[in-house]
Amino acid sequence: MASRRVLSSLLRSSARHSPSTRAPLAFPPPPISSPRPSPTGFLLSGAVEYAVPAASLVPPSPPPTSPTAGAIGKIIDSGCVRDDAEGHLAQYQMHLAEMEAVRAGMPVVCVNHGGNEGSAVRDIHMENFTVSVGGRDLITDASVTLSFGRHYGLVGRNGTGKTSFLRHMAMHAIDGIPKNCQILHVEQEVEGDDTTALQCVLNSDIERIQLLEEEARLLSQQCTDTYAVVRKRDLEDDEETGKSNSKANGSMDKNAISKRLEEIYKRLEFIDADSAESRAASILAGLSFTPEMQRKPTKTFSGGWRMRIALARALFIEPDLLLLDEPTNHLDLHAVLWLESYLVRWPKTFIVVSHAREFLNTVVTDIIHLHGQKLTTYKGDYDTFEKTREEQLKNQKKAFESKEKARAHMQAFIDKFRYNAKRASLVQSRIKLQI
Repeated sequence: MASRRVLSSLLRSSARHSPSTRAPLAFPPPPISSPRPSPTGFLLSGAVEYAVPAASLVPPSPPPTSPTAGAIGKIIDSGCVRDDAEGHLAQYQMHLAEMEAVRAGMPVVCVNHGGNEGSAVRDIHMENFTVSVGGRDLITDASVTLSFGRHYGLVGRNGTGKTSFLRHMAMHAIDGIPKNCQILHVEQEVEGDDTTALQCVLNSDIERIQLLEEEARLLSQQCTDTYAVVRKRDLEDDEETGKSNSKANGSMDKNAISKRLEEIYKRLEFIDADSAESRAASILAGLSFTPEMQRKPTKTFSGGWRMRIALARALFIEPDLLLLDEPTNHLDLHAVLWLESYLVRWPKTFIVVSHAREFLNTVVTDIIHLHGQKLTTYKGDYDTFEKTREEQLKNQKKAFESKEKARAHMQAFIDKFRYNAKRASLVQSRIKLQI
């Protein structure tokens, strides 16, 4: 009884002197009857018994003397997170600046007629390269060989780095790509201006444009010189020596112009300049451009139609390596079917990224799979790749299950004979095999 009185007085004293510091109880309040401690250490009130830890009977320790300590910790944590985000953003901006500088220093991709030797670029071997964007590695220690004339489909989950890989290739940022290799990545739409759609495609043949401009200038100069000679013949008051000198100079200029015009005509015939306009118009027509639309300025077209013009330019240029990123996104059914038939006959190498299964099955001869920051090449179309991939996964699963079964059998042997002196050597050998 004396111990109960002492405990009750202590409870009343703590409640009277420090009511605000008592820890709240995690159970409903007891009935109105005064609580009494039980011998077992629980508070009893009538027939209800509540489990109260002994620590709850003691007033808690006072709060820390500095109330701003928790707030300062939160500020420091948020500051660290902000610094990390700013660091990643700075790295990404630096990466973009470097890529833009590389892009600005690259030569303009245009029609390359070459000479009698033809294209010198055949196979492309890229070994042990890494692709990073903003300090994050997307592809590490990868090796890929692109054989001339093969059509590759690049597949992988979204966000794994397919477009970044194409961009690095277009900028020659991967070792193993020859410097004289023409790579064209169809990524951006053409700029909208007063140039017609047909002329925009023809302007990609810079050599043809330059030859035609030089031809027009020489013909104009030849006509001007002929008119001047005729005018001088009518002047009979000139001296004989002046006449002879002017005739000699005129004949020399005329011969030089004629010789240069002959060279221009031979070159135009070699590059098949006469058929350039019909080829460009045929490509635009395949992409659903009517003759009236081909004569409209590019600024009158929407972004999707200007992307079609950019695709038409790429097909007209015929680079050594063509990179297409989702080319069917802006095309209707007729244009997709035409593009399939055109790419099947493509004589050079191209890589296409597409989520259209039937499109890949029609145009590609090989599949490049981007998975786990690695690139793996498979022969055949997309359906063949899926079957091969599924077979590989099944074989890997069987090999894993077989290995786990053998390991479990070995572990059972070790557990059974671990303390058997006669078989201690066998147990030790199996333990080493597990290690």
